[in-house]
Amino acid sequence: MEIFPRETYKKLVQPDGFSPAEMEAIYRAHGFDNVEMAHSALQRIAVHPAVADWIDSFVPALFLGLEKTASPNRALLNLERFIDQSRDATMLKSLMSQPRLLEMLLTLFTGSQFLSDILLRHPEYLHDLSDVRQLAVIKSTEKLVTEGNAFLQTDSAGLDSVDLLRRFQRKELLRIGMGDLLSIIDFRAVIRQLSNLADAIIQICLKLSLSDLPPEAH
Repeated sequence: MEIFPRETYKKLVQPDGFSPAEMEAIYRAHGFDNVEMAHSALQRIAVHPAVADWIDSFVPALFLGLEKTASPNRALLNLERFIDQSRDATMLKSLMSQPRLLEMLLTLFTGSQFLSDILLRHPEYLHDLSDVRQLAVIKSTEKLVTEGNAFLQTDSAGLDSVDLLRRFQRKELLRIGMGDLLSIIDFRAVIRQLSNLADAIIQICLKLSLSDLPPEAH
């Protein structure tokens, strides 16, 4: 539940909404250890063109989600980067209407910076992460090989096969890691998935290497 009335959170994004002491009390109550940094990030988010029209409705849910994280400061800074990198206004607005999706995102942003950076480079991956059923799927090596080969056929800004394969690997690492962070899959399933992914990447790499050889070398 919210610690303060909803109007309190809305005033946080208004210029001179609170005195420094009042503002610090609000942020501290939600676990922030660097109030100045957090407030600056929130102000930048509030004026971002993609969210400015609905920020008042978003802030209460945001603070409720941030309060549950291990590091509200890190989560908020990563959220700012995510909003800045995203080009999909519809996807961003879905964060306001789906508290569970926002909670998942904030969990990722505090649970693993490595995985967060993958999503920050490719905000569109949030669409896949929003389907919890996909996070629970244990993919076989064969399925990953099939999906990896299909991914290599995508047109992605002229990337070569190695770069596309690396992108596929990171996308799968994000899916597996998210399932782990949300406790959707257990430790044994995580290890199994990582092993299957490694085997699939090796098989695809071998196929790519063979395709580069002259026919007489096969």
